[in-house]
Amino acid sequence: MRPIDRNEAGTRAVRRMVRARIERAVKHLTGRTPSDEDLHAARKELRKARATLQLGRKALGHRVFARANTALRDAARPLGAVRDSKVLLDRLDEFAGRFGRGALDELRSTLRRERLQARRASLGAAALRTQRGRLRALAARSTRWPVGRHGWSVLGPAMERTYARGRRALAAARENPSVEHLHEWRKRVKSLCYQLQLLEPIAPEPIQRLARAAHRLSDVLGHDHDLALLRAKVVRTPETARPEHRMLLDAIDERRAREQALAFGRGRRLYRETPRTFAARLEAHWRAWKRNGESPAAGIAGKTYDAIAADRSESAPNPQGSIMNVGRVCRRKSSPQRRAPISSRRPSSCARSTSASSSSRRSRQQPTVAR
Repeated sequence: MRPIDRNEAGTRAVRRMVRARIERAVKHLTGRTPSDEDLHAARKELRKARATLQLGRKALGHRVFARANTALRDAARPLGAVRDSKVLLDRLDEFAGRFGRGALDELRSTLRRERLQARRASLGAAALRTQRGRLRALAARSTRWPVGRHGWSVLGPAMERTYARGRRALAAARENPSVEHLHEWRKRVKSLCYQLQLLEPIAPEPIQRLARAAHRLSDVLGHDHDLALLRAKVVRTPETARPEHRMLLDAIDERRAREQALAFGRGRRLYRETPRTFAARLEAHWRAWKRNGESPAAGIAGKTYDAIAADRSESAPNPQGSIMNVGRVCRRKSSPQRRAPISSRRPSSCARSTSASSSSRRSRQQPTVAR
């Protein structure tokens, strides 16, 4: 799929990518009996299409957005049921080594039967034809969506909203780490990850770093959710009182506690900044990219990037050192002491030579600040 282009209006890129995602999902669902890999890929494309759609929400208007969003959600839902039935078996097998041979065979047989039932209900020939027909109709309608030719005026508020919803979901999950709250948080992290991936061309290195951090967090939350589904299934079985089932529940609880501790640590780093600050830094990259075709490496520095760069789970350090704490453009719009726009500032000192005359040049190139 062709990435976003600097000569293309942002809202038109969103419309094009939503359609491409839908068409790719249809392709994965084409065939007599799609495999588990095809189903997973189709569901992933639909979720990416939905996250991309959210970027164009302001231009689409409430009616068009709501209709398309509901259609994508309903199309992905039956695929999720099939995916969950398979994941339950995979997660159960992770604990098989802790128990004697055959101890969990009855539970495994029950899960296999339920998986076959889910596949038959969702993947019959008639169901697949209906699914493909609805998605093709949605893809055709998307070509007529009235998105206009807008850029950051539409994408910016959408990114700010996505980040804000993720922060609120994190706060709710920390206050009450219920299955519902953690799953809601994971959905918000997924949306942020997919939207950042779409924006990667405007500043590949820093935005890829953020997208990877969101992806890792989403994986941890997804694993926790899978374990929660397995636990609920074990609790509902008539054999819950068996010693091996009690041991399995204890093992699941122990694993979930570790996953949640890891998720909250990563979440604090990813959501350190305010939504306004986060969106302002992305805007600086967007405008530099539109103007020059590239974005300065330091233009999106801030707490979130510093924290992620300091995370020991990162595979490699930033070749230019820590994420540079310069180029900040976030100030409340109502503040009379707003700094000059980033486009009017001179390059930061960390991008200049370290020769003997660098100190004097920095003093001459200091940007003017309204005081």
